[in-house]
Amino acid sequence: MIAPRNSIPAAALTLLMLGCGPQRPAVYPVAGAVKFSDGQPVRLGLVEFIPTAVGPTARGQLTSAGEFTLRTFASTDGALPGSYRVVITQAVPIPTERVKTPPDHLAHGSTIVPRRYAAIESTPLTATVEAKEINRVELVIERSPDEK
Repeated sequence: MIAPRNSIPAAALTLLMLGCGPQRPAVYPVAGAVKFSDGQPVRLGLVEFIPTAVGPTARGQLTSAGEFTLRTFASTDGALPGSYRVVITQAVPIPTERVKTPPDHLAHGSTIVPRRYAAIESTPLTATVEAKEINRVELVIERSPDEK
């Protein structure tokens, strides 16, 4: 029996719709907090988990309590299992003569994260994500000597 000509494209389309294409690798939930060594939370910034091997970077925005939840492919989905270098970056508004109200990071008594934490070459922070229901990561950073 010979299949009609138009049934071959329909079969190919069905296979594509069923998900025979590439699958995303499994990710696992990761949540945590970033604090200074004196216990004060880092209230502003972006936390990035950069894999030490091949793979995508996971990111999370810091809350005013210094907490974050990582995402890789979708909102708060987590990160792939493995070892990571952790980078913390900030875009910090600086008060000017025209702006008399201190920016949020200064109004709450927070300070700036030292630059060494913003580059993969200099950050001392590392983390490991495991294939488990929840990964909790607590990161502690040191202030620059002139910020104490």
